[in-house]
Amino acid sequence: MANIRKIAEAAGVSITTVSRVLNGHPYVKEEKRQKILETIERLEYARNMHAVHLSKGFSNMIGVVLPTISLPYFGELLEGIAEEAAKEGVHFSLYQTNYQLEKEVFALEQLKQRQVDGLIFCSKAMSDEALLDWRETGPFILCQDSSEQHFSTVSIPHKEAFRLGLDFLIEKGHTKIAIGLARKNGMNSHFRLKAYKEALVAIGEPYREEWVFERSLTITDGQKLFSEWRGMEEKP
Repeated sequence: MANIRKIAEAAGVSITTVSRVLNGHPYVKEEKRQKILETIERLEYARNMHAVHLSKGFSNMIGVVLPTISLPYFGELLEGIAEEAAKEGVHFSLYQTNYQLEKEVFALEQLKQRQVDGLIFCSKAMSDEALLDWRETGPFILCQDSSEQHFSTVSIPHKEAFRLGLDFLIEKGHTKIAIGLARKNGMNSHFRLKAYKEALVAIGEPYREEWVFERSLTITDGQKLFSEWRGMEEKP
């Protein structure tokens, strides 16, 4: 496969002239332009688009940071990102972290090195305070609420949504209610816990720390939770 130097030699022009044609530069005589295009077709030249993007200061790639692809929630986020990226001709790189800080830092380093043009954090373990140190690295967006005004976020109203579920159970006569969360210290979980505590106050029930279960994500987690529930003296 020919490179730009071979194209120039075969067409009898300079490398600069070939580069101008490839990049749509207007100041090239039409005769030379046609000769170069014919030579490109004859030698089956293919551009290194990665090199082209880097030379222009962008990679045409976004990074998607998420803990796992095995959960439907993250799968649906990924599906939506993929659909919109395809519309714009943008590719994406996936960083599966399992909430490990070093893997989130790796994704941020990729942004710093311009391997990706931006990052979408579907969920993260890194605190907002720690992420502030990276805000000059490049653009990123969080799919969760944040206490920091510096960050762009897209999120559902977690507190209101969680309260709807709690109110439904209460209306059905249930008062001994436990909840399952991914992580107690996550920002989204913060709002869910707030809704939970407010609902308990409203029905006169005490808050029990042991009735707040973490790692409630998968079918296996549900099986483990059920085993714990069977062994509890006072069951929700």
